[in-house]
Formats: sequence, structure tokens, C-alpha cells
Amino acid sequence: MWVHEKMFVLAFSQKKLSEIVAEIKAISLLPEWLLPVQNFLTEWQNPRKRVFVQQTSGSTGKPKKIKLSRKHLQQSALDTIAYFHLQKNDKALLCIPANFIGGKMMLVRAILQKMDLYVVPPNIQALENIPSQLQLQFAAMIPPQVQFALHNAREKLTNIEKIIVGGAAVTHDLWEQLQSLPNTFFATYGMTETCSHIALQQLNGANRQTHFHCMSQISVYINENDCLCIHAPLRISHDIATNDTAILLNEKTFEICGRRDNIINSGGLKIQPEIIEKTLSKYLEAPFVVIGEKDELWGEVPILLIESEEFSVQKQQELENFLVKKLDKKLRPKKVIFVKKLQRTANGKIIRQQYLP
Repeated sequence: MWVHEKMFVLAFSQKKLSEIVAEIKAISLLPEWLLPVQNFLTEWQNPRKRVFVQQTSGSTGKPKKIKLSRKHLQQSALDTIAYFHLQKNDKALLCIPANFIGGKMMLVRAILQKMDLYVVPPNIQALENIPSQLQLQFAAMIPPQVQFALHNAREKLTNIEKIIVGGAAVTHDLWEQLQSLPNTFFATYGMTETCSHIALQQLNGANRQTHFHCMSQISVYINENDCLCIHAPLRISHDIATNDTAILLNEKTFEICGRRDNIINSGGLKIQPEIIEKTLSKYLEAPFVVIGEKDELWGEVPILLIESEEFSVQKQQELENFLVKKLDKKLRPKKVIFVKKLQRTANGKIIRQQYLP
């Protein structure tokens, strides 16, 4: 059902899936942003279809197609429904692309729990398309959408009771801005292979957390490469060894340090660029990324790319002073390069591999 030309409601609380699919197919000129929704719902309504082919986002390498079972997708949806106490007739928002796992899981959750799903174009200004008075119980967003809404649709953002934020890391600046909001935000950790998130971290509110906590019947451990491994027997047919280096507090609680393939080997010192970025995020407002550059003496050294016009001499000196104060000499970027635009995935994550030597 159309609310207006940029908002469509999938009323799973009132209608069967087959009725909703028929309703979408009856639209003469279906907007491009609704096509992935139609395609997935058409597939899902076939009970004989047990396996779904899904393409990864490509944020950590070349996009690839993998197979996901209906049983595992359903279990992931049930895990999230239980964690957030989602109810029949709840209103949820789909504002991320339905051709990726995050968007598809919003559809599966709504179907299984008979929620009404409000669908809008999955762009950065997505919340501008929802009515100001609409109260929503749940949504999944990417960090750029949250950042945009904070400045352009703040009231609408606070009308969403619980929001999971994924697809890219939450910056320190965004984290700080969330602290004053009355609704609750959660960072997610997961991947396409695990049918969306396997762990959550509450970012604000009285119960905010400093680490990721695994969902029910999921645990993690570290392998010989210091990388996180996921044990989720109800979601995956075998344990998954990720490429993320991590620190474990216990088998259910962890902190991500960065990706193993991002490590900069500088004179035998293995530098995780994400740790440098975490410190820099407290100072830099412009988007940036730390990568390794080949060096004849050290093999590799960290350098800093900033999406900005070149800083003034004074601002560059202030940055240098901050680096000297906050980072060990071996961790300080040896060069600062200003670029017009950093390449990103559809989720807004900077494609680090684009700039590696």
C-alpha cells in the first residue's frame, strides 16, 4: 500500500505474503528501489525454495555469491526478534538496500513476526520520506544515514525506538552525538555468511556497552592468527574463521581490533590501522583512512588519507601536534595526503583495498 510516492507499506500484520506479492506485481511502473523487495518476496513465498543466493557487499574484497539456507535466514530473524522483543503489529522501517543481506533480513523479520514494514528509497536522506508523526519500533540503518538524519531529520530519527547500525564502523564523532538521544542505538557485528549480525553493542542509554555481545546460542573464540572465529550451529553449518583480529573477554564478549589483511608490517612491527583510526576519529571531522605505503627501509609505513581540501599550515601543525601527543612514534602516519573523494561501498564503508600498494 502506498503512503506516498516514496513510501510503500508491506502490511504483514493484516495480509498474507502472497497477497502482498500480488499487490506489488500489480503496480504498473514499479520504482527501481522496490524491485529488490519484489524479487526477494517472490522467491521467499515459494516454500520449496530452500537455498537463496546472496552477493556479498565487497567492502573487504571482491564481491562474491554465496548460498544461504532458508532455515538459517529464519533463525537469524528469530534471534533478532527475540533480542529486541519485537511484536506482531510493530512498525519497522526498511531504508537499506534489499539486494543485500541487511535489507533482506528486515523483510524476513517482518514476515515471521507479522510486522508492518515501511519501505522507502535506500539513500542517505531516507528518513526525509517518512511522516513526522510516524512512530516506529525498529529499523536498520548505515552510519551515513544516521549522521544525515541527526542534522536534517532529528525528530524522525528519535521516533524510531530501536535502531541497529551496520555496514560500516560507528565513528567516535557519531557515537558522541548519539549520547543525547532518547532512543536506543546498537552497533552490529556480522557478515553475509552468518545471515546478518551475530553480536550487538548498545551504543547509548543507561545500559550502553563497550564491547560486542554475542546473541543467544552463539559464541566466539580466537584462532592461531589472532582472528575471531564464530560458532553458531543454528545459523551456519560449520564454524567461520573471520579475518578480523579481536580481543576476547570471554566466549560471548569481544572487541574488534581490525582486519588481518589490513595489517601494516613496519620493520617487523605489525600495525593495525584501525587502532590508529580510532584515535584519529577523536580529532578529525573529515572522512579519512590509514593505509600502508611501501618503504625501502621499513618495508611499509602508515600514511593518512583525508577526504578534504588541503589543510592550512596552522591546521596541519595542529594535526601533527595531536599525533605526537596521542600516538607512539612508530604508529604515527609518516605522510598525510588530501584526496577529493574516498571510494565507498553502497553501505558507506571506505574501500580500503582501493588504496593499498
